[in-house]
This record gives sequence, C-alpha cells and structure tokens, in this order.
Amino acid sequence: MTRYAIAALLMLAACGSSEDSTGNGAEEEAAVAPIEQTPANLYADPGNMIVPLDPPGNAAAPAVLPTPAPSPVAAIPMAFRGRWGIGLADCDATRDDAKGLMTVTADTLRFWESRATLAEARIEGATTLVATLSFRGEGQTWRESTRMVLQDDGRSLVRDSAGDGQGGGQGATTHYTRCPA
Repeated sequence: MTRYAIAALLMLAACGSSEDSTGNGAEEEAAVAPIEQTPANLYADPGNMIVPLDPPGNAAAPAVLPTPAPSPVAAIPMAFRGRWGIGLADCDATRDDAKGLMTVTADTLRFWESRATLAEARIEGATTLVATLSFRGEGQTWRESTRMVLQDDGRSLVRDSAGDGQGGGQGATTHYTRCPA
C-alpha cells in the first residue's frame, strides 16, 4: 500500500466509535453540540438564521411572463387574407348564394350583403388581429370593432365582432374555414 492509502485508512479508523471499555460512547456525547430544531414555518425566523429563503443565484422566475405590446399595422396581414366560408358550400365559386362567404383583402372585408373598410388595426401576438372597421350594407353604415384569430395553422379563423348599436353590427362570434385555392 502507498503512504496515502495507509494514512487514509488510519483517518477512517480514527473517525470510528470512541466508545470506552463499557461501550457507551460517553466521550463522544459530551463533545456533540445540541441540534437546533427547524421551525415548521421558516418565515417565523425573522433573522433568517436557519435557512436562507432566497439563496444567491436561485432567483424565482416571474409568475407571469410579459405580454408583447400590440403593434399597429396599416393593412391586414397576408395570413388573414383570402376567402373564408362558414360552410363548405360558401367556398363554391359557382354559387351566387354563398351567404357565409367572407373575402379578406389588404383593407377590406366583403360579405354577402355588406362591405367593411379597414379604419385601423393592430396585431396582438402571432395569430390575432384587432381592427376597427367601417361597414356599409343594406342602406346603412356603422363602425365595428372586430377581433380575428387564426387557428389550426391558419386553416380556421374565428371572428368576434362588437357592433356600435347604430343599426349595423350586433356583435357575434363566427367560425370560418379557409376556402381551397
């Protein structure tokens, strides 16, 4: 054995029991300090003497992640543009009674009996557009706040509208499916 191995064995042997000839280990008991009891509620330790509540480098993550600020846009983004139908028949271009068809362009939403022009819009997240629209249809005009949310990787769109109560928009939620090209 090497000197280091022998020294290590001697140190381990010294750490063993210090029992006297009676085998009760009385010498060791006298040298051990009493163990302090940990309170059930660590916050009851105002001096923070037992366990630090916020050890360095262990900062907690914020409970709520910050939401990015909405960004205004001048036109309806490409992801929202196209033909959208409430039902499959609304997407049939040969039909002239597609009452559930909504066609979205850069600045217009066209419906069966009305048209909406974009007044202002903002993007909220990657899939949500909030817009103020000016509508004309059936001899009436009105303004409406509309939220459009893309779902199913852009294959579906949910449109929540809130009318102004002046004869046009009545407020509704409508689910659309993107029409095939």
